[in-house]
Amino acid sequence: MYKLYGAKNVASFTPHICLIKTEADFEFIQVDMYNKEHLGEEYLSLNPNGRIPVLIDNTVKDEPLVLYETAAISLHIADHHPQANLLPPLRSDARSHAYKWLMYFTNTIQTYLLVYYYADRYTSDSKSIPANQAAMEKHISTAFNIVAEELKDKRSFLLGDTPYLIDYFLLMLSDWAHEFKIQNGPLSHGALKNYLERVKVLPEVQAALKEEGFSPSF
Repeated sequence: MYKLYGAKNVASFTPHICLIKTEADFEFIQVDMYNKEHLGEEYLSLNPNGRIPVLIDNTVKDEPLVLYETAAISLHIADHHPQANLLPPLRSDARSHAYKWLMYFTNTIQTYLLVYYYADRYTSDSKSIPANQAAMEKHISTAFNIVAEELKDKRSFLLGDTPYLIDYFLLMLSDWAHEFKIQNGPLSHGALKNYLERVKVLPEVQAALKEEGFSPSF
């Protein structure tokens, strides 16, 4: 039914969890990033940006649907499998907040993390890299602090007692931040640290970790 092109501990992790939660038939195809398979002609025909993930949906009537961008793929899966409860009900306030958090994670935290990690790609002056990384580190810390404030009321997940795809996304970004050794990162906030432990042990998350063959950095 689906093919998800991904790799260990990269942006395919969130849609991978989503597919497991749907209980739909899918194939997880490991892309060999070490040997730059994602930059080969075959993969670039699916995603000209050469980035992971890519989803192929064979459920459409005429021809397979090819999607890239993690948030778009995750929303597509949620929309086509409402029984999986990956998002709150349509037209609810909770649904709107889910969109807000997904956009915040994609446009703000993920962007900061990528600029931090790939700092050399964002400047033509190598001498500016340490200063740029220091600036990004402050932005990342502030962003995680904002999220931590939302969790101080001791709710189980971002929107209450039910985990949604935004919780998987935040777990993914938090793992990256911890792996990058960001100062004052997600684990420096007690409420956020406890929350991440709850998300990490969800059955669908554990299944994705097993299939991809890695453990979170915390």
